[in-house]
Amino acid sequence: MKSWLYAALILFAVPLQTTVLANLSLRNVEPDLVLVAVVLIGLLGGGLEGALMGVAMGFVQDLFSAGIAFPNLVTKGAMGIAAGLIGQQVVRVTPLVVLVSGLFLSAGSGMAFLSLARGRALWDAVLAVPTLVLPQAILDGMLAAAAFWAMTTVLPVMGGPVIPVRRLGRL
Repeated sequence: MKSWLYAALILFAVPLQTTVLANLSLRNVEPDLVLVAVVLIGLLGGGLEGALMGVAMGFVQDLFSAGIAFPNLVTKGAMGIAAGLIGQQVVRVTPLVVLVSGLFLSAGSGMAFLSLARGRALWDAVLAVPTLVLPQAILDGMLAAAAFWAMTTVLPVMGGPVIPVRRLGRL
C-alpha cells in the first residue's frame, strides 16, 4: 500500500502543484506540495524514506523545470533527512510539531534553493526572507499541519488508514 502511495506522489504531486495549486497562490506565493509531502514522509517514516522520496520527487520537479540542474533534488532530499531527524527526536508527532517543522524546513529549503538555483549570493537570499521565504514557509507549514490533521483525524473516521504517530521505541 505504501509503495503505491509513494508512486502516486512521485507521478502526480508535481503536475498537481503546477496546475491546480498554482491557481491558489496568495500574493504570488504558491504552496509547495512536494516539500509538504517530503516533510510528512520524513516525520512519519524516518530519514531514509524522507530522503529517498525527496530525491525522487525533487528529480521529477527538476525534470519539468527550465532551471539549472538538480537544485530541487538536493534541497528536497536534504529536507527529507532533516524531517526524519526531527521525527526521531519527538515522542508524539502532533499538528503543532508538523506546523513548526514544516515552517522551518520550508524556510531552509527556500534559502538553499535561492542560493543554488538562482545563483545568488547568500546575502541576496537573506534579503528575500520577508517577501518570499517567510510567506512560503508559513503557507507550507500550515498546509503540512492541515494535511497531517486530515490524515490522523478525518481518514480514520472515514475508514481510511490509521497513521502511526507515536514513537514507542523512544520511550
